[in-house]
Amino acid sequence: MKTESSYDLEEINIRFKNIEEMLKQSIEKEQPKDLEENLMTQTEVPTTTNTPEHMKQEELAPSMSGEEEPGLTPVRSVTYKDSFIEIPYFLRDAFLLPQRFKLSERFLLRLNEEQQARIISELPASIDHLHEKVSRYNETHTETFFHELKDFIDEEIRRKRLIKSRPGELFLFYDGDEIVVTEKFGEKPINKENFTGAPALIDQLNEDGIVTVQDLPKELVIIGKYKSVGKGRVDNFFQQLKDLQQKSIKETIEMD
Repeated sequence: MKTESSYDLEEINIRFKNIEEMLKQSIEKEQPKDLEENLMTQTEVPTTTNTPEHMKQEELAPSMSGEEEPGLTPVRSVTYKDSFIEIPYFLRDAFLLPQRFKLSERFLLRLNEEQQARIISELPASIDHLHEKVSRYNETHTETFFHELKDFIDEEIRRKRLIKSRPGELFLFYDGDEIVVTEKFGEKPINKENFTGAPALIDQLNEDGIVTVQDLPKELVIIGKYKSVGKGRVDNFFQQLKDLQQKSIKETIEMD
């Protein structure tokens, strides 16, 4: 328990329940095996316990290795047909920001309107029929969302581990990339001199009190909410941020 990053009490309780379930599964797996050996010895007729239904149940069951990092304990599974995604403890109530789902953004916005998928905990255990919650969407949209949800969770886990490995540092995330915001870089102004080609975006950011780099939202895709700002403009803004970061690093080296 005396670790740099410990488990929440509720997560510990979940892990104890997982251990109990692991023990139950172990006993259940051993019993059919012993019975099968006895039957084969007595009758010499082979028996099979791995029916398709049995295999499917095993495949859909969340893995419980007992070695997960704090926050990564699986708390539930979201399934689509014969596939499943494990939801880690730290994401159980995570907000499903539609802009993070490139191909499913409009689908998620419609689901949000129906209060069906604003946060992960609102997703049903099986999303096979999620598209039926809103009109003019079909099974293809649900399948696409399922794959993007997996990518979203994988990226969130990557970010969590990155932040843990570099405590005290500020990051700006965009897609699968990030920028480290040092103190000097964080003081760089958000103005039309540092960021060209999008004066309307700069004006809107400044109006909202975002006047320096350190004021930007950690999830940079959020700036796509501003008027006349599409993905291409956000891409360009992020690239200019990286260029400004390199310029800041160069200035620091020259000063030293």
